Amino acid sequence: MAARRLMALPFLILFVSLAVAALLLDYTPRFGSQAIRQIIIWVVVALGGWGFWRGYCALRVLPDCASLRRRVVLAMLPLWSLAVATPAFDSVDLAGYMNNGWLREGMGINPYAVPVNQVPGWYTIPQLRDHWPGTVCAYGFLFARLSGQVVSLAGGERDLAYLGFKLLNVLALALTIWFVDRACQQNGTSRTQGVFLVGWNPLILLHGLANGHNDLLSGLGLVAVLATIHTRWWWAALPLLAATALIKYSTIPLAPLVILFLLQHRGWKRTLASAIASLALVIAISWPFLQDGTVQNFSRNFSNVTVFLNSLGSVVIHPVHALGEAIPGLAFIEPRAAFALKALGGLTVLGLVGGLMIQRTRARCYSFEAFVRDAIAVQFVMIVIASAKFLGWYTLMFLPAVGILPVSSSLRKLCLFVSLAQLGSFTFVTRANVIGPLLMIVLPIYLWYRDAASHRVPHMAVTSSARFSERWHGLIKLVFQRRAVS
Repeated sequence: MAARRLMALPFLILFVSLAVAALLLDYTPRFGSQAIRQIIIWVVVALGGWGFWRGYCALRVLPDCASLRRRVVLAMLPLWSLAVATPAFDSVDLAGYMNNGWLREGMGINPYAVPVNQVPGWYTIPQLRDHWPGTVCAYGFLFARLSGQVVSLAGGERDLAYLGFKLLNVLALALTIWFVDRACQQNGTSRTQGVFLVGWNPLILLHGLANGHNDLLSGLGLVAVLATIHTRWWWAALPLLAATALIKYSTIPLAPLVILFLLQHRGWKRTLASAIASLALVIAISWPFLQDGTVQNFSRNFSNVTVFLNSLGSVVIHPVHALGEAIPGLAFIEPRAAFALKALGGLTVLGLVGGLMIQRTRARCYSFEAFVRDAIAVQFVMIVIASAKFLGWYTLMFLPAVGILPVSSSLRKLCLFVSLAQLGSFTFVTRANVIGPLLMIVLPIYLWYRDAASHRVPHMAVTSSARFSERWHGLIKLVFQRRAVS
């Protein structure tokens, strides 16, 4: 009875939030006013974030039991239904997915070789839209095949295809929760909290189900790798990692960590067999797009991925750009600064993976808990910290895995802080090239540092230099654990 009372209000708040989104939002402003649309969006994200946080705090004081977990799961049904019923109000990616799918299945054209605007009379074809018409498919070969199947099953009908992409994400989210529950059992983490953090998360529901972003499929792949690698299904870890990289490429840096874990726990022969299986999977999925020998035009996609947008690098590059426009003689600084920031981001990710590899190799005991932590830390640093381009829905690639971390994990709290701040990505804040990243990335990281420092030492006894030292000590411990977890 106490659990029902504590969870009733968070559920009601989230339900109202999603109901407002489903009823009042549309692909275009229904009332012809951007101001009214923004007010509605602010109501949706404020209520959604508040309800989610209240529910998370309530679960912290409730026991992890099967009956409570059933209530949490059953409550997802109306929440997910409202999310699916909400139009893709914040994204046009579904149109891009349909473009790629229709080129492949409806017209027999390789979407990696021919962009939409090179199809004769493309603007008269109802299945095609002018969203990124000059670029080839920006996603992995597996997602291109999935897109083709969804569009084919919809018979080329746009509304049915959009619904199909959303239902594909519903299936992915359900599988994600199942894998999270299994992995929480292995890691000794609260299963109810793990399921709640994924199934009730407003960022996942709005970006994944309402707007249909395929990042949720990548999140499923990461969770599946974590859930299988320490079980009798260990052999599937590398093929699952490869399949995830064939949707979006974010999990590629995790390959060395997965291989190291398998080497330590399964030996080199079994690891090699799993690697061969993953290579065969990659060839089987990729071959239909490569067999004709058509040159793949990825250069424009690469420039799109590496443009500075809503990232930490934007905080630097946009003022530099403004300075170059005001003083033409200083315009040479921008390309050099951009190159330096991109190089720094790449080296940060490589250094993190390399450092973790050295540490875990020396420890000779790579625990499952440490592996989960390392995988999420690498994804967080690469996507949120090091990437030149960052959008709120990118967090879906690692956010579902956060529920596997222990309740007391500092990394778990950091990811929660950032994910709640990313609800601002639905609002006009995301269009502020400098202020947006400061509010949605830097501020939650600072609040996390302050919270971590206040829990480590008495607040009144800490000087400014001591606080600074404590925070950086926490960052170092977050990325490089000093001792292996047995």
